[in-house]
Amino acid sequence: MQGFWKNYFVFNRKERRAVIILLILLCCFIALPYLYHPPAVKPFVNKDLQRFLEERVKEKQDLPGYAQPETVDNSKLPQKLFYFDPNMATAHQWQLLGVRKSLSKTILHYLEKGGRFRKAADLYKIWGMQREIADELIPYVRIATNQFQQKTVAAKFYTQTKPGGLKAGGIDINTASADDWKSLPGIGEVLAARIIRYRQKMGVFRSVEQVGKTYGLTDTVFVAIKPFLRIDSAYSPRIDLNRVSADRLQELLYLSPGIAQSIVLYRKQQGAFERVADLKKLILISDTMYQRISPLLEIKQP
Repeated sequence: MQGFWKNYFVFNRKERRAVIILLILLCCFIALPYLYHPPAVKPFVNKDLQRFLEERVKEKQDLPGYAQPETVDNSKLPQKLFYFDPNMATAHQWQLLGVRKSLSKTILHYLEKGGRFRKAADLYKIWGMQREIADELIPYVRIATNQFQQKTVAAKFYTQTKPGGLKAGGIDINTASADDWKSLPGIGEVLAARIIRYRQKMGVFRSVEQVGKTYGLTDTVFVAIKPFLRIDSAYSPRIDLNRVSADRLQELLYLSPGIAQSIVLYRKQQGAFERVADLKKLILISDTMYQRISPLLEIKQP
């Protein structure tokens, strides 16, 4: 047995030299990465590709709904507890409830993407929401389940968190500033900017319902703010039924391509409309549709 171990751990002169050389080589290979630093190679920059990407980024910044990146703001306002609907609360209201400014923006972004709070305990699911804050807020959560409750809660929110309450007559949708829009329940900085961009694209809002077509504005929030919206007739010029194109009919009155084309085709075949009521002669124009679009149309004398 002793001879067995001796055969593996006893080396002659040549074997000892070979082992030493192998150990030296092994140490060299281990130390090489720490001792050798290859010269840094300057990366190749494709200037044409770089210019192309910069142009795409600039185009993206001009799109509706684009928001410049902001630094994280963890500031908080002095806490003031009141009953609230998390589906309609503004960023300012969330901050009054003790939520950080950055977290309030996260919540509004979640709502703008179609998210919804269905029960008070859903506050725990918000990433970044401290459990202590959620525990304090849950007893004050009142989630509206129908349109009447949404209007009532929205009005209550406004008077609770805005000095002086709701201004008489609400806001004019064609002259309201970003601050005016942000004062409404459920409207944050991003949505306010989107509504204004959409208004600029349309030229002018011709009905309150057009505000509800803004990208990211959910039906729940629109129903909540609708009682506070008004339109000044001076900013809602009517559309000349005998001159408007099919594309403009689709864009301004939200008509389907088929109905818009049928109006233009009827005008070409039968001659100019003598009165707006002549639209009732078209089979595709229902009584409900006529009542909706007729106040926005007129017949101008040549």
